[in-house]
Order: sequence, then C-alpha cells, then structure tokens
Amino acid sequence: MKLSLSQKLEEDYKLEATSCLKKRISDLESQLARADAHIVIDQVHELEEMDKSFAMNRERLKSQKKRVGENG
Repeated sequence: MKLSLSQKLEEDYKLEATSCLKKRISDLESQLARADAHIVIDQVHELEEMDKSFAMNRERLKSQKKRVGENG
C-alpha cells in the first residue's frame, strides 16, 4: 500500500514524537533516580546524626551511673 505525502508526513511526525517522548521519559527516570539517591543520602546523614546523639547519651548515662555508684 502506497502512502500519500500527508500520510508519510504524519507517520514521520508520529515516529519523531514517539522518539522525543521516549527520550524525555528516560531523562525523567534518570532525574528521579538521582532525586531518590539524594533522598537516601539525606536520610543516611540524618541517621548518622541520630547515631552520634545516641552515642553521646549512652556515654552520659554511663557517666551518671558511675557517679551514682560512687556516691551511693
């Protein structure tokens, strides 16, 4: 079946549009992956800070227990 010029142009347009959309989707997926990575990195930093805080509290409790033991 022979396509008319307008049909050929329409097919070319659809192919180009599909190609552009696929590239855009790929770009967005990459951006999302990077954003997810940043979120994970931020959460790791928050957990590290919490861990430091817990460690300091643990040391403070040990110190208090020693003082109570010495004074008790």
